[in-house]
Amino acid sequence: MNPTQPHDHIPHVPFWLKFIIAAKIVVAVAVLGLAVYGATFNDFFAGNGYAIFCCIALLLTEAYYLVTTNFFPAFFNAWVYLVMSFFQAVWWLACWANLASWASAYKLYYIGIDLSDFEECSQSAANDTSDSTSQFGGLEDYDNKYMACLMDKRKRHRDTSTNILGLRLSSHSADMMLQLLVAAAAGIGALEWILVVLTLALFALALNKHRKSGAPFSAGAAWRTTSDNPHGTGGGAHVEHHQMQANPKATV
Repeated sequence: MNPTQPHDHIPHVPFWLKFIIAAKIVVAVAVLGLAVYGATFNDFFAGNGYAIFCCIALLLTEAYYLVTTNFFPAFFNAWVYLVMSFFQAVWWLACWANLASWASAYKLYYIGIDLSDFEECSQSAANDTSDSTSQFGGLEDYDNKYMACLMDKRKRHRDTSTNILGLRLSSHSADMMLQLLVAAAAGIGALEWILVVLTLALFALALNKHRKSGAPFSAGAAWRTTSDNPHGTGGGAHVEHHQMQANPKATV
């Protein structure tokens, strides 16, 4: 039986997968920047926090893959990376969909009005109409006072200014800018999800081939007996590939 090589337990993936991983990291950093910047102005927007979580989780997952496969192969576990990649696909699908829905809602309802204004105006209108003797008249009066309060709040916001990306903008323009940032994060997040799914599919195929070859799943483990490897011996293109990676100057 051939001696076990340090990289025998690492599935053989296409060489260009590293470029996809690099693209995933770049896109994740872009979404992270947009989400962090947006969170500094809209702390009520839960989508920003979730996007930050997804970005950090992806960066940690890809760092684990790159560091272990290149420098510490003994610590690499293919099943761990597969499971984490699966979670990434689920998380990023929810992430970009959530960002897109919030971008749409922000554009339709919240431009020029803070979420806290809705609660404040509702309470104010309720207090002003609490002494009404007619239920119908009270509801109508409540609606009028509520809308008047919101319009007043919106006018005040439009008259103020906010510093966005170094630009001094009116509150209305700032809201538009933040809505565009959320929409941009949603679009880039969708691209990230596609890259994550592509990586998951490629690695799953490589792991299935790895399993059929009888190669070990942990460092130092023996080769297994399979239908493709009835003798449970190491060798072939799979091992030669990793041997060439470990010692590219070796000659045959």
